[in-house]
Amino acid sequence: MPIIKNTNNSLRAQVRSQYAVDRVAKSIFCIPYVIDKPGVRPAEGKISLTPTNKPSQTTSIELNVTTITGASLLELFKFYTEGSLIISERAIAENFAAFKVGSRTIAVDNQTVTFEIPTILASDAISIFPENSQVCLQIGPAPTSEALTIVDGGYY
Repeated sequence: MPIIKNTNNSLRAQVRSQYAVDRVAKSIFCIPYVIDKPGVRPAEGKISLTPTNKPSQTTSIELNVTTITGASLLELFKFYTEGSLIISERAIAENFAAFKVGSRTIAVDNQTVTFEIPTILASDAISIFPENSQVCLQIGPAPTSEALTIVDGGYY
């Protein structure tokens, strides 16, 4: 088996990252955001849970279509109408909450998207997302009866 040497600078940056989710090749896919105040229209790079930042009480999630890295996900959200959202602490991916998406609404100005949450699939690992904490957003398929399973160290 040949050894492949990668000189990609972004790969080097991932290896030096302080976050495990960025360093582990088999880690979850992380769309980086920051938790905003509950129930507000989030600024760029932020997510707001309603009515509180407690996952077990969440009824909707509003997020800015622009991540903290400046990437716009508007086109992705235009086509994402059902499935699940998983929000995890960026530093400790095992601290996560998973939500079933009931409906999706994109704001008229295309700056935010709101997901109504009819069901919380899992929130035992974390009781609250502190304001201004960095998190990873994962967009998943519609949940099955197993709700979440662990695959290669990630939650799906």
